[in-house]
Amino acid sequence: MEKRKNYNGIDVVKLLMALCVVAIHLTPFAMFGENVSFLFDKVLTRAAVPFFFCSSGFFLKMKLDRVTSNLEYKTQILKFAKRILFMYFLWTIIYLPCIIFWFKAESQTLLSFFQKCIFDGSYLHLWYLPSVMIAGVLAALLVRKIGTIKSLIIAIGVYILGLLDTSYYGVIKNFEFQNFIREYDKIFITTRNGIFFGLVFILLGFLAYETKQKLSKSLLLLIVSIIGLFMEMYLLRSFGVARTYEGVLFSVPVTYFLLHVAKEILLQDKEIYKSIRIVGVLVYLSHCWVDFTYSVLCYNILHRTFGSMVRFIYTLIITVLISILIVKLQKHKRFTWLRKLY
Repeated sequence: MEKRKNYNGIDVVKLLMALCVVAIHLTPFAMFGENVSFLFDKVLTRAAVPFFFCSSGFFLKMKLDRVTSNLEYKTQILKFAKRILFMYFLWTIIYLPCIIFWFKAESQTLLSFFQKCIFDGSYLHLWYLPSVMIAGVLAALLVRKIGTIKSLIIAIGVYILGLLDTSYYGVIKNFEFQNFIREYDKIFITTRNGIFFGLVFILLGFLAYETKQKLSKSLLLLIVSIIGLFMEMYLLRSFGVARTYEGVLFSVPVTYFLLHVAKEILLQDKEIYKSIRIVGVLVYLSHCWVDFTYSVLCYNILHRTFGSMVRFIYTLIITVLISILIVKLQKHKRFTWLRKLY
């Protein structure tokens, strides 16, 4: 069981994964052709969002292990849930202009919007917040009741079931079970949520906190897992069974061993790593807003478009600059409220 106070390596990798999330949404390599885009924008970024779940589980387990009573344990869970829920509410308010535009463009109803808010996410990428909240609370309760390993076995089973609605959807194409998936989607929209997706990665974070593994071994297993990921993604694409690539089987070992590698990277404590930790979260949460301004700039002001790489670079630069500005401002008493954003 880990006893260190800081894991700067995890924060650095999380920032890199945040940049990968931006690449997932903006597909910067699309200008180089479908095959190149698939490799860089889909395959190499598969661990990005799972790593956010996994690292959240790691740090949640760290906090839970510090309590000594059931009451403190429940209080810590409640504190975690309230913080994430408030963040979700706050970022939903921030994205209201984007939401209203989407609302009108796709002729959505208030009912469908509230359905998305509850079961998916109020905007494109904000699904992560309610999902990590639900997955974190459920993981903490399960582990307290039956332990990490048994909880993880259940979560893996649930995760595989959820893949039948995303990357392995074609497997059930000619089976009656597909009707069940369709009916499920009418209500819950997707299995890319806290139960079918996030739970397994949160619990992997729990397990990574509880276990010690040599960096060399983690690196080797990570490389093997990445090779497996490439093969899986190639086969999924070749056979055309995937509806989306949000979750795949080899995301599980890739994310787990990547977290092990990240936590074993020993970096001396410096102020910059605290900033990197915050910037990683802010880049993830704010980049879609910046991308929205790009669309407004191109279509409503300049009346022209640019390549996907230009869009990616614009969004990345502005997002990182805004994130750094927030990091600087939140240190002053007048702007401490900005800490609620992350």
